[in-house]
Amino acid sequence: MPTNATISVNKETVRLYLESGKTNPFLIPEYQRPYAWGEDEASKLFEDLHDFARSEVEREKQGVKKEGTYFLGSIVSFLNENDEREVIDGQQRLTSLMLLLRAIYTKLERTDPMTEQAENFIRQIQPCLWIKDKYTGKVDTTKMLIRSNAMDDNFNARLQLILDTGETDEEWTDNYSENYRLFQRLFDKLSADNAFFVYAFIHNLLNNAIVLPIQADTQDTALTIFSTLNDRGLPLSDADIFKAKMYDSLQGDERDDLMRSWRELEARSLDVDETMQHLFYVYMFYDRAVKGDDKTTTPGARKYFSQDKFSSLKQPGVLDKLADILDLLTIAKVRKPVSGIPWSEDVTILQALDMLACYPNDWWQYAVSTYYLLHKDDDSFDEAFPAFLNKLFAELLRVYVLFPTVNSIKGGIMKLNVASVESAVPRFDFRQADVNDPQWREGVVHPRNRYTRRMVIAATSYTEPSQDGLLPEGWEVEHVFPQHWSANYDCEGHTSEKLAEIVEEIGNLIALEKPLNIGASDGYYDKKRVEYAKSSIGVARTMAKRLGWHVDDIHERNVRVVDQLRDAFEIWSDTYNSLMEIGA
Repeated sequence: MPTNATISVNKETVRLYLESGKTNPFLIPEYQRPYAWGEDEASKLFEDLHDFARSEVEREKQGVKKEGTYFLGSIVSFLNENDEREVIDGQQRLTSLMLLLRAIYTKLERTDPMTEQAENFIRQIQPCLWIKDKYTGKVDTTKMLIRSNAMDDNFNARLQLILDTGETDEEWTDNYSENYRLFQRLFDKLSADNAFFVYAFIHNLLNNAIVLPIQADTQDTALTIFSTLNDRGLPLSDADIFKAKMYDSLQGDERDDLMRSWRELEARSLDVDETMQHLFYVYMFYDRAVKGDDKTTTPGARKYFSQDKFSSLKQPGVLDKLADILDLLTIAKVRKPVSGIPWSEDVTILQALDMLACYPNDWWQYAVSTYYLLHKDDDSFDEAFPAFLNKLFAELLRVYVLFPTVNSIKGGIMKLNVASVESAVPRFDFRQADVNDPQWREGVVHPRNRYTRRMVIAATSYTEPSQDGLLPEGWEVEHVFPQHWSANYDCEGHTSEKLAEIVEEIGNLIALEKPLNIGASDGYYDKKRVEYAKSSIGVARTMAKRLGWHVDDIHERNVRVVDQLRDAFEIWSDTYNSLMEIGA
């Protein structure tokens, strides 16, 4: 929860809480989901209030003077810039209570002959629904205390109409109309069964049913509280907020276009296990780069975009850029050409993206997406993009071998993003890590974690001359000399402890398809090479041509792998520097 947040929590009766809307009207904001309560939820609310009122009547008959209370739940809100109480959690209960009170009010209005009790509760209900004239005390039913702007709700006007007129059309099937008619039927039945009990019901609803209003000082605090309390469904995401702010800045057909594009983009995201939330987060780094922000402190997306009152998201073309980001991430995940994107057929690009995807967090995505949004339409893109990707991977692996933390590359990524704004061949400025340093070479031979190991194996697989296309999806790390050898194995003069270390060295590790890896198991090399020969991976096929595999072979391959990486880095760097020199 944000520090120094101001939160007001005071339980209130339904009557007092709703009456407070005369000062700060209730607003269901754009980003809220539509009113969704159906007959089950509305009936349960009515039944619970009925049972509570019945128990209070029984208590009164038994001489209990102190009235009880019934807790309806919490309502989380904050005061927006228009002094409206923007409801973050509790909109379903709040809206239903107002529909119920309107149904009761309509019934009381038609009482004939009018009774003192009916008049009393009419006066009590009026300020719970409408603004009262401070001089005449009369209410204007067109001035409701609640307004819904939920943009996915096509029936907001129905709520206003019901609260104003107390009427619905029997053919209307929206939740507002259905529940209002349900409340009318339930209350009519209650009146028919016991005309006097209805007054006890109304009294307890207004004066003994309580809510727990939680009023925060900011939207961010209110949403944090909501996410903490909510266990009844999906909490509102940043993307819900962003969609609402974008929607609110548009008019007419533009709003329809936004919603159509949003639904299409969201559906595409789900197909590749992405989220709108993540797309906005990636877009934030592009936006920061355009504004020259290279600070390594990374705020949440909502906090960042709210700093300028979401004006960055109200600019034309934001959804188009999110779609471009999704195209890029889809190609990286699907690892296949995508119709309409010619560069997705470039094997060099696909291989580079596949290597980057081995990096243990998303920071590579922020650099690649920023570069892509800035330069995808450049004439030099087809040549510059693969060079940029290979250079980025080399820099990330170079640093990660010695400094396997995200903080070691944050500064380099943020500087690169800003530099990408100025050039299609931006300068890289990452932490120093010399590939000729014995420590670096040792870090490759004995990887510190599985991510380093996987990045090195991917890089050496793709720089193998015999490698065609992409590595198969789901490839696994194969230990050529097995991890679990039997007593019949020749340990070649090494203790079992020392041999266990050697087996994990990079020279003993290759990529292999899962089915072939299972077939190779922990068998002797002669058995393994049969499986290797079936592989689509160049390194494995090359390994299958060997006549044997011993400890000395592991040590020899350690040297070759390190040299192969160094040579690849040098080639990628020379290619990139050449582009810088000609100003591609």
